[in-house]
Amino acid sequence: MPFAFQTAPQPTPDAEKTCLRVIPNNLGAAPPIAIDSDKYQIIVKSFRRFDLLLRFVRSVKKHYPTARILVADDSFEEASDSLPWEIREVQQTPGVSWLQFPFDTGLAACRNRLVKVTQARYVVNCDDDFVFTDETRLDKMVDVLDADADVDLCGGIIRENGVARNWAGEFSRGPSQIKGKDILRVKPLSSPWRRQKGTHYRKSELVYNFFMARRETLVKCPWDDAFKISGEHLDHFLSAHEKGIHVVYTPESLIDHRPAGSQNYRQYRQRGEHYNRVLREKWGIVRNPGHRAANEPGLPSRVDKLEALEFRKPNIIILGVGHSNTSITTRQIAALGWNLGDADQEYAESVGVRAVNQNGFDIDSAKIALEKLPQPWVVKDPRFARTLSHWIPAFAPYRPLLAWITKDLAVVKKSYRTRGETDARVDELFANCQKHFDAWPWPKAQVRAEDVAAAVAMFRQLS
Repeated sequence: MPFAFQTAPQPTPDAEKTCLRVIPNNLGAAPPIAIDSDKYQIIVKSFRRFDLLLRFVRSVKKHYPTARILVADDSFEEASDSLPWEIREVQQTPGVSWLQFPFDTGLAACRNRLVKVTQARYVVNCDDDFVFTDETRLDKMVDVLDADADVDLCGGIIRENGVARNWAGEFSRGPSQIKGKDILRVKPLSSPWRRQKGTHYRKSELVYNFFMARRETLVKCPWDDAFKISGEHLDHFLSAHEKGIHVVYTPESLIDHRPAGSQNYRQYRQRGEHYNRVLREKWGIVRNPGHRAANEPGLPSRVDKLEALEFRKPNIIILGVGHSNTSITTRQIAALGWNLGDADQEYAESVGVRAVNQNGFDIDSAKIALEKLPQPWVVKDPRFARTLSHWIPAFAPYRPLLAWITKDLAVVKKSYRTRGETDARVDELFANCQKHFDAWPWPKAQVRAEDVAAAVAMFRQLS
């Protein structure tokens, strides 16, 4: 299809009038991939690096043949019927749509138009100097967004010069010596690891330019059109933080960053300091934050490291009939480094877990209660004696250790009788615990309450 700067009908009512042409491409069919290609769409902004853009598109199609790619370009100062061959090949690639914008519309403005054009549930943001590899696991990001409704945006990591780097971090502001100006810093993450569908991730406030986000998130928090070539990334995540958007990063999806560009391209990049000044004025900071990326091992090693960490310190469920010293044991385990999360002071019971057990079990509420707990956690609730089997689907991503705390039944029955309970009730609860323990599909241990000291020694070995 010939290239021309002329107004064309827009693909959706949301498309902006500044978008001059949309060239859809529906040529041919591609083999299926592991994730639903209708669920996500890749967006990429291009400017005078057509060789890199072609390399990017080819790498996407190699690993995700059915992926849909939406390209925004603002390279041309005037209309021309003579196009670089790289553009023609990109435009003819199945699944690619090309949007031509006026010259130097800018990075932020073009991305915002791309978000409005796409109708996919998830949007994958990329730069034209990225390259997809075997480690670019979009399915990992989909798993996180599908499974965790609290997550709005999931970032990955990048590899430059053969080294994988993680740019995730948390914002910290403090006063400077200049009146009305703050110092902005990016600190290493302190958030606990979570896991959904086998994918590890953790809360962040800043990730790299490679991320997957819910479309409505990017509509709610657009890039600032004032930023054309620099500053837009930090500005975007500061705005996201201000608006309460939940950002996470996963080390299990990686993309290669292989920058290059002609002299013609670089002259436009030299305007970056102007936009950095705009950024500093907008946010009232004295300078851009110094931020170093943390090196990451290769994908197998990253996963092995996380799996090993989980193995050394598993999440723990405390099971037991009431009045069996389960509260004491739970606090002893917490003293060894496990997290009590939202546990109350009196019984060391998770308030969220207890609410699920008390209010009629609901699997979605159970999952949410667990997701809010900092890992590795230890959770105790005597109501597990009747509800534990219902929790198995919610526990599956964590594979927790079940610690059944038992105590001399005669002593337990005596305690229950003082509270008006029958011996038969104690026998029933004990039998339920036995059934739960026998059916438990993951690691488990039975410990006598009289030997709590031995239990503490066992958990110390796990730490």
